[in-house]
Amino acid sequence: MQAVAQPRVLRLRAVLADGGSGGAAEVANVLEELCALLRGVSPSSTGGADCPQLQDAPHPCVQLLQELWGDLGAVFARHGGDTRCMERLCRCYKHTARNCGTAFHAVVPALLPQVTSWYEERPQSCFLYVCNVCFTQYGGSVSALAPTFAESFGRMATATFRVLSASPSALLDSPDIVDDFFELCSKVLRRMPALLLESEALTTLFHCGCAGLHVQHREANRSVVSFFETLVPLCKGGEHSRVSPAGLEALLRLLTQHGAQVGGHARPRPPLRARQAARRAPRQAGGPPRAVLTAAPPGDAQLVHALLFGVAGVLPAARVRFLSSVLKMLCDIEPAMCRAWVGQALAALPSAAQPDSEALVEALFGTAHDAQSFTDAVAGAPILRAAPLCHLAPDMPRLLRSVQHRLQAEANRGRLADASHEDPSSATAR
Repeated sequence: MQAVAQPRVLRLRAVLADGGSGGAAEVANVLEELCALLRGVSPSSTGGADCPQLQDAPHPCVQLLQELWGDLGAVFARHGGDTRCMERLCRCYKHTARNCGTAFHAVVPALLPQVTSWYEERPQSCFLYVCNVCFTQYGGSVSALAPTFAESFGRMATATFRVLSASPSALLDSPDIVDDFFELCSKVLRRMPALLLESEALTTLFHCGCAGLHVQHREANRSVVSFFETLVPLCKGGEHSRVSPAGLEALLRLLTQHGAQVGGHARPRPPLRARQAARRAPRQAGGPPRAVLTAAPPGDAQLVHALLFGVAGVLPAARVRFLSSVLKMLCDIEPAMCRAWVGQALAALPSAAQPDSEALVEALFGTAHDAQSFTDAVAGAPILRAAPLCHLAPDMPRLLRSVQHRLQAEANRGRLADASHEDPSSATAR
């Protein structure tokens, strides 16, 4: 392997030293060749009586990766802004981890802090994916790595909140980061749930996820839905649950209390046209006037509202089955309250898309449904999707600004924590 790899290593070093205008493309090509070696080379035998020289020998791919460590750092230093180079760089780590199995364990304590620092400096989704791969391989199974995982995940979450709070449309403009970040969060919930459930970032992530349910990008939207598919069933707890009592308490508190006010920011006021429509709309018997957008409901109810607006036309019809699965989970956990929340969400729909709420609620909750028949009941409500909501949906810019405030608060909290850790005296002075 060394004979095959060495010419490529030398070529990589020469290109990095030259720094010509075509360097990024050449670096990406060399990394692709090295990645093929790291992905495909594996010892044909292990140490023993027949091959005593292999006893306690490192995996050749791990050995090559360690030899390249400084060169890969130089690739980031010179071409960190080149997406193609960074993707090839991260593939080297990803395929080595998958190829080497437990032998890759020795690399993780150095790899995660390095990749986390890179992500903080140049937030690209491929760095999140490397962290995801490490969680897949070792999360929850190697206790010695728990502190490393906790630090990396916390820093990556803070950096992600900083990216998604950069502008009101950042959540929509960064689908790759949304995709890989929520996939990582789902993995954390499955492998090391305490890292998220017992974190201050949980509430911010929940609100970000509710807004992310309306992201049009298919893979990003599917990752957000998958996050809720993983999060909601944890409420059940149980004898075999990996969720600690403290984590379960935090999750139940989130779903029942939070949503009205988060991070010191009050609920967003409905947009002007919504308030005008509410004043113009005739009052229903015993009920309030219709409005295009109601105030954000707490916890589960906010999630139900986001799901129903998505089903009602914010998202393509093909996504209904994914959203309805989360709605079904909520209904199974708390059917009476979920029925009320669905009714409230339907009443909040724009009048042009207002369905016969009573009939639809009865169709969903009148008889016991398995998951498929529940999905069919949601998808088979023609009135619900009678008018596309692409232009009638809740004011997305305002919703995103609300989420942006929460994300900024979380990112600022992370920056203050970092400053306090680095300089306790300055933190005390503040």
